[in-house]
Amino acid sequence: MEQDEESFEVLSRKIIEPWPNTYAFTKALAEDLVRQFADKVPVAVIRPSIVTTTSSDPIPGWTDNLYGFNGVVIGAATGALRIFHINNDFRADIIPADIVMNATLAIGWYAKNHPDETNIINCTAADNPVTWGMVRTEQMKWKGKIPFLKSLWIPTYNTTRYYVLSEILKIFYHLIPAVLFDLGLRFNSQKPQIVKLYRKVHKFSEVLCFFTNNEWDFRNEQFHKVLAQMSEEDQRYFPCDAKRIDWKDFLAHNVIGLRMYLMKEKWDNLEQARARYRKQWMAHMVFLAIFYAVMGYMMYKLFLEAGLKEILGSWFV
Repeated sequence: MEQDEESFEVLSRKIIEPWPNTYAFTKALAEDLVRQFADKVPVAVIRPSIVTTTSSDPIPGWTDNLYGFNGVVIGAATGALRIFHINNDFRADIIPADIVMNATLAIGWYAKNHPDETNIINCTAADNPVTWGMVRTEQMKWKGKIPFLKSLWIPTYNTTRYYVLSEILKIFYHLIPAVLFDLGLRFNSQKPQIVKLYRKVHKFSEVLCFFTNNEWDFRNEQFHKVLAQMSEEDQRYFPCDAKRIDWKDFLAHNVIGLRMYLMKEKWDNLEQARARYRKQWMAHMVFLAIFYAVMGYMMYKLFLEAGLKEILGSWFV
């Protein structure tokens, strides 16, 4: 079974080249199919960037999708994702789902009135950029205020732009804790599952790393034409201008929405979640104290003690 999966992975990579994954590949196939019929029916292609939770419509923070950016936030918030390969200086081209939906309606209307144009239009936040570093900073502010009850550990989300370093840190941040958790589950006669969970986390991370470690230059000139044709009333009923996104407010509602609508955690368990967070935080601090004490003792035994013996020995010769 494992051999079949490996063979499938190798074959898939050859088929989808030069696309980084099947997600991007199938989007390209769909666009090519649309292109073939573009001279027969009026069409428009909308290219959103990384779609995430809603900004305001129908409610702030709504989603039913675990993948992409939402998966990273949930992984970090539940303490499962503790190290991630990402360049914090690069733009995070995330875009709220309701902005994309409103833009789709507006672009369809525009394409009908401009059938002679090549209506391939980006829907991104390039006009109102936010970096991955800012996203991380804003969302980590909420880790103790609205913790997730279904958490593996406290959020300790670390990032690095260096691939080799991220692979090394995965051993300490993911693999070793996962093995220890599974040993604890075995000891309590429960089925071990954390190592298996981290295999999925790493596979998911590898897909995203292509997007989080490259900076994309999306051109929005075509979408500016759409906005220019919309009246003030149109833009009030179908808001789709990324310049109006308040990122701090949006990122706060993103965390709240993921907790409520995707993790299905209600507000009446918030105090229980906070109590659990405090216990996990104390356990985390105790673990770090023990870890650093052991590391310090080992460093002393390996290097300092030998050096002191050599110095003292030279004094008394």
